[in-house]
Amino acid sequence: MEPVIEYAETRDGVRIAFYAMGEGPAMVLMPPLLLRNIRKQWGLWPSPDRQIARSLMEQGRCFVQFDPRGMGLSSPVEELTLDALALDLEAVVDHLELETFDLTAVTYSCPVAIAYVVQHPGRVRKLALGQPFVREFDALMTMTGRALRTLRDREYDVYVDTANHIIERGDKASAERSAALMRATGPETLDELFAMIGEIDLAPMLPEVRAETLVYCPREEGLIATSQCREVAAGIAGAKLVISDERFQIVAGRFLGTLKERAPSNDGLAGTTAERPAGLSAREVEVLRLIAAGRTNREIAEALVISINTVDRHVSHILAKTNTANRAEAASFAIRQGLTE
Repeated sequence: MEPVIEYAETRDGVRIAFYAMGEGPAMVLMPPLLLRNIRKQWGLWPSPDRQIARSLMEQGRCFVQFDPRGMGLSSPVEELTLDALALDLEAVVDHLELETFDLTAVTYSCPVAIAYVVQHPGRVRKLALGQPFVREFDALMTMTGRALRTLRDREYDVYVDTANHIIERGDKASAERSAALMRATGPETLDELFAMIGEIDLAPMLPEVRAETLVYCPREEGLIATSQCREVAAGIAGAKLVISDERFQIVAGRFLGTLKERAPSNDGLAGTTAERPAGLSAREVEVLRLIAAGRTNREIAEALVISINTVDRHVSHILAKTNTANRAEAASFAIRQGLTE
């Protein structure tokens, strides 16, 4: 069972790669914009896409995925905008002549999904949003989000590894595969994506959403602030907010009617081990948390009311105990160990 890659052309002339497997009511899946290459994703082993496709086909349904413009197998473009990315989804579902369909989107794909639903009322039957946000700046005001934003600005490779560790909830093999996909997208495209998404405020769009909607947020706050998920749910008439220990795939499958039986949950983030890992003292943990938040030694000294020389010693001990070479790697260690929660 291998997907046949096809191409649809958008109204502004961009070729969008997609595949559709199975027949019957369709479900379009939009993973995070950062991780898109439908051929590479399908070729991974184990492949979540293969598992979803097989399950939907067994239920007499159709599974659709596509690469947005500038990513994966789709045509490169000079500029990314929210409306243009919504055109990509429009081109695929129009090419397939889908009168209605279910739509699932995760984090950075959620703005695109919402924009499409607002522009095409009545086309989406059910909308499942995993950790959506209204404004990215507010969404990343969690300890983990602030630490990742600091890494993104300073240490791109460390950021990629750490971000995917969080996205895959500690599954090392899946995180490595996702990191490879993100690197294939390239830092320039990612920078453009972040710049575009950083300017979006979805608040005016939310009341215009006309689809039965699920908003999912994990019980343990990680990358995206729970308050932002709540704001999305409050802004969409009749939206169902689910804060759960279960994975989004399970909650969404139950909402869409595609989950045949309840699967075991994989709760929490791997790496949330002891409160003080690697033999760190209580004070060293405090310092490490502030390092992960992007604080300088002077700022740490002021926050903890200690001298800069004392902070310098703590930082040296932290690097030695955690076997990290610099502050960026130490911040990554803190995130992996759950110290920024």
